[in-house]
Amino acid sequence: MHVNDRIRHARMAVFVLFLTNGALFANLVPRYPEIKDIFELSDSLYGMTIATFPLGALIVGPLAGAIMRRLGSARTAAWGTIGVGISLTGVGLLAGLRLLTQDGASPGFVPLLLQALFMAVLFTAGGLDAITDVGQNGHGLRVQRVLGRPIINSFHAGWSIGAVIGGFMGTTATAAHIPLWLHLIVASTLFVIIAQVALRFCLPGADPLPGQRDPVSEWSAASSSSPIDLREDAPDLRIRTAQVSPVTVVTALTLLAIAGMLVEDAAQTWTTLYMRDYLMITGGLAGSAYVLALAAQTIGRFSADWQMQIFGPRRTLIYGGLLITLGMGIAVAVPTVWTTIIGMCLAGFGCASTVPIAMNAADDIPGMKPGVGLTIVSWLGRLAFLGAPPLVGIIVEHTSLLSAMVVVPIAGLLTLVSAQIIRGSRGPRVSKDQ
Repeated sequence: MHVNDRIRHARMAVFVLFLTNGALFANLVPRYPEIKDIFELSDSLYGMTIATFPLGALIVGPLAGAIMRRLGSARTAAWGTIGVGISLTGVGLLAGLRLLTQDGASPGFVPLLLQALFMAVLFTAGGLDAITDVGQNGHGLRVQRVLGRPIINSFHAGWSIGAVIGGFMGTTATAAHIPLWLHLIVASTLFVIIAQVALRFCLPGADPLPGQRDPVSEWSAASSSSPIDLREDAPDLRIRTAQVSPVTVVTALTLLAIAGMLVEDAAQTWTTLYMRDYLMITGGLAGSAYVLALAAQTIGRFSADWQMQIFGPRRTLIYGGLLITLGMGIAVAVPTVWTTIIGMCLAGFGCASTVPIAMNAADDIPGMKPGVGLTIVSWLGRLAFLGAPPLVGIIVEHTSLLSAMVVVPIAGLLTLVSAQIIRGSRGPRVSKDQ
């Protein structure tokens, strides 16, 4: 295969890996209210149960760097996807078994055992998802460096597209009353197979060490055909941060990543439940705000590279933070179906570039080895998914589900503050053939 084709295929393969990662978990989200009912969870216990997913990510996530060095970024992402798929299948099977124990004939410890196993499987899925996330970001940044132009936002757009697809599948399965276990087995099998096919088209060779030339470049130079310009001396693609200590930069970038993840967490964990139990929207339509928020996020991520070229990364973040704060601020002040849908769409669009910019900036923090900052920020950023569900669950139990939506404008304000760590220069010029 010509090196040109290999690089184009690798770019699409990374896009697909992000897509499958987004689609797998999103299949489960619209069915959260059903899971809450199946396991008979209170609001606070529901929040703590959902938090086992990010808890797994937080505890297992630090292993991602070592695993990626041993397996390579591409295999880390694709093989991690297998584990996530198996875990989500286990979630469906345990929920199905729990339904069988609701006839009152089973001993009391059986439902408790199934709930504990359910939390353990969610914990495992979260840990594997964290490893997958670092692997796909690592390989995506490798492809970006080879191409010599910013494309990381388009990869995260792939995650959003996958989440839209998965959310739509979950919403449709709910409306069609498809059993949860069957739905998750079919969905997991489908996206695991797609990820393994994508692995075959990723960049060959080992990931380069800091300062090394990418093996793809060596392959091109040694080929009999004319080597293409792999842009090893391309314009600086780094998103530069303020000239402060690495600890301060990591802290600010972690808060920036958390801000984006808080919006995603509110959409995933609480929006469907809020639509069903607070705004009284029944059936599959209860998941509409979640799916539309992901669709808006997808549009935002496809346009994020352009936004960064025009406004620069810091202004892009500021404008996004304003959309999040104002959009969901109005939705919280005037809680209706349409204000919620519009507010979540604005929040989804506004947070589109938050995590990609944080990850891009973290990958090359002055004073830290390349890749170390990415792993740390990716790991610590998941604190949002760990702390938010149980904390919000406790607040909701003592107030109402409206409190869960207040988190979103708060995340917008956090975006506005933490964006100041990014320098105000414009991003690198994006070529027209991107």
